[in-house]
Amino acid sequence: MQGFTSHMIWAGPECEHFNDQEISVPELDFSAEKMSDMGVNDQIEIECEKCETVYSGDVFDDFSSAQAIR
Repeated sequence: MQGFTSHMIWAGPECEHFNDQEISVPELDFSAEKMSDMGVNDQIEIECEKCETVYSGDVFDDFSSAQAIR
């Protein structure tokens, strides 16, 4: 099975370190009839490279982008 990733640049809320990472995102819903319906929501965890704090949040992934929200 293919893993889906997205390139994410984000600042750690505590240490303000800029992280430049590839993160895992959910697989698109390829059973959708329209591309606009392929988007999926899921939970993610990402770790700051500097302070090693793990943050959890929601990720929305569609055919054109991925958005993570803490």
